[in-house]
Amino acid sequence: NEIVVSAIIGSGAAVGGRDAVDARKILVTVGAWAGSFGLSFALAYAVAVGLL
Repeated sequence: NEIVVSAIIGSGAAVGGRDAVDARKILVTVGAWAGSFGLSFALAYAVAVGLL
């Protein structure tokens, strides 16, 4: 998932230069990725504690 996002950002920068890359969109994407990672970790931990 992270590789795909990096490829999309990189190809946009290669075609349009630095002006084509929106820093806010990148920050939102990274934040969503970090949030989903943290949520999945917490849920997996809670399930493991509940079952073990």
